[in-house]
Amino acid sequence: MPHADRRIRRSLGLLAVLGLSATPLACGLDTNGSIPVTTGGTAGSGGTAGSGGMGNTGGNGGMGGTGGSEACTPGETRECYSGPDGTKNVGTCKAGMEICGDNGMEWSSCEGQVLPAAEDCTQPGDEDCNGEANEVAVCLCEPGQPAPCDTGLEGICAAGMGTCSADGKTIESCTQTNQPGFDDCTTEADEDCDGTAVACTGTPIGSVTSPQNTMDPMDDGIYDVAVTPDGGYVVAGIIDASLNADLFGIGGGRAYVAKIGADGKLAWEKSFGSDSYIVARGVAVGSGGNITIVGEFNGTVDFGGGGLQSQVGDIFMATFDSGGAHVWSKKLGGTNVQSAQDVDTDAAGNLYLTGWLTSDAVNLGGGNLDPNMEDVFLASYDSAGNHRWSRVFNYNNNQRGRRLAVTKNGNVAIVGETESGANLGGGNMGGAGGRDIIVGMYATGNGDHVWSKIFGSAPDQFHGNIAAAPNGNVLLTGRFSGALDFGGGAMTAAGAADVYVAELAAANGNHVNSKRFGITGTSRGAGIAADGAGNVVVTGHFDGTVDFGGGTLTAGNGNDVFVVKFSAGNGSLLWNKTFGVNGTQAAWAAAVDGKGNVIVGGSFQQEIAFGDQVGTVTSSGGADLYSVRLAP
Repeated sequence: MPHADRRIRRSLGLLAVLGLSATPLACGLDTNGSIPVTTGGTAGSGGTAGSGGMGNTGGNGGMGGTGGSEACTPGETRECYSGPDGTKNVGTCKAGMEICGDNGMEWSSCEGQVLPAAEDCTQPGDEDCNGEANEVAVCLCEPGQPAPCDTGLEGICAAGMGTCSADGKTIESCTQTNQPGFDDCTTEADEDCDGTAVACTGTPIGSVTSPQNTMDPMDDGIYDVAVTPDGGYVVAGIIDASLNADLFGIGGGRAYVAKIGADGKLAWEKSFGSDSYIVARGVAVGSGGNITIVGEFNGTVDFGGGGLQSQVGDIFMATFDSGGAHVWSKKLGGTNVQSAQDVDTDAAGNLYLTGWLTSDAVNLGGGNLDPNMEDVFLASYDSAGNHRWSRVFNYNNNQRGRRLAVTKNGNVAIVGETESGANLGGGNMGGAGGRDIIVGMYATGNGDHVWSKIFGSAPDQFHGNIAAAPNGNVLLTGRFSGALDFGGGAMTAAGAADVYVAELAAANGNHVNSKRFGITGTSRGAGIAADGAGNVVVTGHFDGTVDFGGGTLTAGNGNDVFVVKFSAGNGSLLWNKTFGVNGTQAAWAAAVDGKGNVIVGGSFQQEIAFGDQVGTVTSSGGADLYSVRLAP
């Protein structure tokens, strides 16, 4: 009897003080066998100890207050609670009661108290008594219902969806909600789930310059670029030629194609000469990695499958595998001059060409086409080079197809120029005087006309390039003098010629937005591309001053290259770069890879400066080709 033992020891101590024997004979008896005289209990908080009884039978000691002596009045009750501090009467927790025993010495066990327990997520109460019912840290979800979860992956791919467990405390079968997408540099999110959210900087991160001949003719240039499925890119153009003042007009030369790997290093390069002239104008890469170049040539050329012979000036198509090995090649032409200016491919690997045919009948594989003078053509071939369909668009003056792009909605769009009016399959369109821009949209399945437009005014307006936006719309760039109206109101050039950038609707070619850029001199848009988020990259060159929204840029002692990036949302400037130093630099093409990196290709004389990370490159004496990759 533990409580009685402590009581007896306190009584024995008092007897010793009074000079009495302190040797007990039996539990609770003194040396005379009587119940010992007891003193009153020590006063507890708020209580006063009672006086001891007199005579052989001692009186009952007084009861202390709460927290004092454990002696009590039989039948007395008091509140009890053995839970952690701060939990009593919180949530479902509550105090109990204990009763004083008949001997006045002991309290019963605490009856009726409710102590903290594990939170029951299936009930509305606060069972762990922390002041919050079904808190999120414990009760993750509603039992049996779909619930968001963390897949453990990076970026937006971390978001998942699973099923809440029966107790509401775990999520089972977490399935990834978002798949990796294009990492838009304008957002803070990591959309491609590689652990890094890229920023919009435009910093040059690598370049390839490949000087060829060091004796005349020794001009080289890149006229088209395309990205490859393995993270690299390809370029096409000309080497060992004589280029004119803007590094484009051609005399002689050899067709050139090269692949640059994902590491930014030259993987391989090839060139093909003829006994007259040859140039590669366009390049495209299929989903399997095959590379197709197109252009025109005179004389005889062998791409690896045997010699091809031109009568005057004929179109060539040549396809190589990703390692540069010849797959197939062919010549298309007649008795007069034809030119292929560009090529693109769809997801199935079908190829699309545009350019122009001149005067005499030409068979592009599906029977004779009869151009009037110089007329735009559009043709399609499968991945093995077999003819699918072809069209020529006749008018009473010269028109030329220049560039094309396969759009996201299964059409192919072309851009070109006319010296008067044009008919691109939808009826005659009158010109405005000088050179005008012509644009057409066609079904990839059979070449049927979807819509066509002409844009111009009395001075000259020139094509530059065309690209497909992720939403299927058409993007255009080029240069113009005087006024130009794409449907959003006339823009007037400030310099001799200004850059234009325009977006036309996929369905009908109607105006979506348009802007012009130029202050003095000639500013020429030559390449355009869109990234996976719809941000637009434009490249070209200028010889005066231009402002793309970030302040005036001034060219040096010749044409300087510019590269500029605009946001998809409102067309605001994200960044702009120039690479001019001494001499003339030109840019002709742009592309954007799957990571948002920008690829630009062109030509330069004397020097081209790519900034601290890449440095300044000096030409071999003539005009050297270059390609440069810039961060998003």
